[in-house]
Amino acid sequence: MEQQERATPRIIGALVARDAGCALRNPTVLLCAAVAAAFSWLFGATLADELTATPGFAVFLMAFATILPTLEAGGVVTLFAMSEEDAHGTYDVIVRGGASLEAIVTAKVIVGAAGCAVLVPLCLALAGAPRGCLGPAVLLTAVGSLPVLVLFCGCGLRAADQMRTNGWAWPLVVAGMLPLFGALGPQWAPLVAASPVGFLAGSCVAATTGTPDALGLPLPALAANLVAWLILALLWLRRCMKAWRSARESR
Repeated sequence: MEQQERATPRIIGALVARDAGCALRNPTVLLCAAVAAAFSWLFGATLADELTATPGFAVFLMAFATILPTLEAGGVVTLFAMSEEDAHGTYDVIVRGGASLEAIVTAKVIVGAAGCAVLVPLCLALAGAPRGCLGPAVLLTAVGSLPVLVLFCGCGLRAADQMRTNGWAWPLVVAGMLPLFGALGPQWAPLVAASPVGFLAGSCVAATTGTPDALGLPLPALAANLVAWLILALLWLRRCMKAWRSARESR
């Protein structure tokens, strides 16, 4: 008799340990993290005078150092790993072992959020952010990265193979870059709200620059953005999981 699927804390913990180990051994994850850190350091080191002379540039750079590592490393841990492992039949084996698809996705999101919560403050520090803001940035990143990571996981389940994964990645990357326009002025605030990382970018920029509405949206609006995008992401994930199960049942 096939075992009943479960999503207990013990199973999720085991999957988190597995996914974390795979991420730390994956050269693509490490390379993406290194690229994000290198660009943050390069811009912060070579354009240090601009940070103090041009407030708008400081806002742009802090947003960039927040968004890039989330999309780069977070996307590899969730979207690309989800697609590749599914194509290799890994999830079929895990599910037959008793774990649920919900547990698999939850573990991926936890590892992705934890990785972003470490990498984003590092990139902010390399970009020249004050040290006192790095602690709050850890929590803000862990929470603010959830919508886009959940979206990545859903798209990973829908991507049939590695080639199709890029088709799902590019729209999310473009949407993730929209908050950078917020540094140009408050007239670009709608683009910040239209991004699944609007709260992430806006809150981290507020913490690092001391300006609550640096990207054109006040903190209550950023919080509403987080809730709205998280609901949309969960609905999308639910649909993708249903399609994944239907595809397995039809085999």
